[in-house]
Amino acid sequence: MPMFWKTVWSFLFLYCFNSFLLCMIDCR
Repeated sequence: MPMFWKTVWSFLFLYCFNSFLLCMIDCR
């Protein structure tokens, strides 16, 4: 079970990070 949550959190983090990068590129 802990492994499952670890995967979920890493996925969420990557998703947010990707959105942030896209926003940075768009706003320039």
